[in-house]
Amino acid sequence: MVQYLLSCLQCYLACFERFIKFLNKNAYIQIALSGKNFCLAAKDAFFIILKNPLRFGVVSSIGGVFILVGKLFISGLTTLGAYLYITESDNYSDSVYSPFIPTLMVFLFSYAIAAAFMTIYGLASDAILGCFILDEELQKKKNAPARHCPESLKVFIEKNKKKEK
Repeated sequence: MVQYLLSCLQCYLACFERFIKFLNKNAYIQIALSGKNFCLAAKDAFFIILKNPLRFGVVSSIGGVFILVGKLFISGLTTLGAYLYITESDNYSDSVYSPFIPTLMVFLFSYAIAAAFMTIYGLASDAILGCFILDEELQKKKNAPARHCPESLKVFIEKNKKKEK
């Protein structure tokens, strides 16, 4: 029974940790957008996420897919290039018996580097969503559509609003 309770507690703590990381990231985005202190920005980020859960969920899931595809594409192409260089180059034909270990190492290093760069992509997509929602909220007070939004994004949002209704 104690083991089960500890497992449940670990699960709850892991969920809470993920939530805090997500809120922390969005709080820093709000700091950059509004210039408020951390506590006020975290409160604003929390309420923006609470008002727009579908948007944040869609952007997070689509962004996660793009990030994964980007990591695999970058590391896959780098690994393929390394494999072709090792197998086809005269420099390594005498000293390398099997290209498996060197290409595995190239894959691991290139995946780590791709993960670092694709994390920036994920943060940028979250920041763009935060900018759009903040612009929309500021313009909503004036009963106007989002002002600093590309026309293609406005059309996409309007189509989805009609589908939701």
